[in-house]
Amino acid sequence: MSHRTFRLNIREYIKTNRILYTISQFNSHSNIYLVGGGVRDLLLHRSVLDIDIVFETLDYKFLDYLTDVFKVESIIKSPFLTWKISIGDIEIDLAHTRGEYYREPGALPETYPVHSIYQDLKRRDFTINSIACILTPNTGDIVDPMDGYHDLKEGILRVLKAGSFLEDPTRAFRAIRYKNRFGFIYHPLTEEEFEHAKKLMSRISASRVRNELERISVEENRKEMFREIGLKKLLFHWRDFFNTFREDMLVSLHEYLDFEKDTWFYFLLVYTRDIEALGGCGLLERKERRSLERILALDRIEKEIMPEELHRWFRKFSDDEVLAAGALQGLKKEILRKYLLRRKDVRVLHDAEEIKEMGIPASRLNEILTILEIEKMKGKLRSKREEEQFLRVLKSRHTFLP
Repeated sequence: MSHRTFRLNIREYIKTNRILYTISQFNSHSNIYLVGGGVRDLLLHRSVLDIDIVFETLDYKFLDYLTDVFKVESIIKSPFLTWKISIGDIEIDLAHTRGEYYREPGALPETYPVHSIYQDLKRRDFTINSIACILTPNTGDIVDPMDGYHDLKEGILRVLKAGSFLEDPTRAFRAIRYKNRFGFIYHPLTEEEFEHAKKLMSRISASRVRNELERISVEENRKEMFREIGLKKLLFHWRDFFNTFREDMLVSLHEYLDFEKDTWFYFLLVYTRDIEALGGCGLLERKERRSLERILALDRIEKEIMPEELHRWFRKFSDDEVLAAGALQGLKKEILRKYLLRRKDVRVLHDAEEIKEMGIPASRLNEILTILEIEKMKGKLRSKREEEQFLRVLKSRHTFLP
């Protein structure tokens, strides 16, 4: 395939992006490129959120220029010919053009410096991510050796070569993410690669699987992505205790949970209920495992229930746990949201010591507080005096929670 360089009408966009425009103003003797997802999104007329910069010749004056212009205190360097700088909430990844090879299928790649953008682009995952845009000196020129721009226009997700998912099975997760994010279709060669990924998926570390699932959990079309993961049984081929697929649960979790990275692990309940196996596979942090254990340990909750009565089950649950548990229980989202809104502003005016001084045993403190908070969510017990009167009635009747 020929090396293709051409120009599209993107100069004006570069001028509107402060970071890209600043880089384009650096007086460089060799090309500095925007690569990967940033170019892809730029060509799709989407916001550029990933700023990956590569250069064929390392010029430390360029690093000094960025540090000075953006008032960056430090540049983080890695052993893999990469640097990272933060500008506010935006991270810029800088790298020398690189080649790579895999010592064995499924392993992380070994990288080495090259002095050709073409070699760098040909090592990437999909053609749509194998496009570079020159930022300086010939601002706006596009380098596209793998015809990625053609695939972008046609809405096709194509791997660069046969065996791509054998090298890196996590590309299967990324393929699902890109396809459903952009509404693309798989090229036949990409379709074939999923079978390769399944054969070697078990070699992938838990941290790499977790990273892919975290990324999917914040996507607008995450329901379709998690659904395809289930239908293709990717997690089952990673660890065989992911042996179910509950689409009804997926729909509820998608509708109930916010699009935050730290909600990712609730979606594991779509594929398994084996907490012991989950806890031992390395995917979960301790607090995440405890969260799933609390949710699965709940007794059945009646669907027709007043919002404040949910406090009997959810008093010590986080908001996300309430929503995830509610999805699992089949509770209405409106009831869960009303409950969370009402409990948000509830504050008991008596502290624990004051309650115990009234003769309430410490062993019953939590349930007494639960009763108090439920009453306050109903709009009652507005003053400390009303709380005290209510507590004395409770004590006299011994009406504690069962």
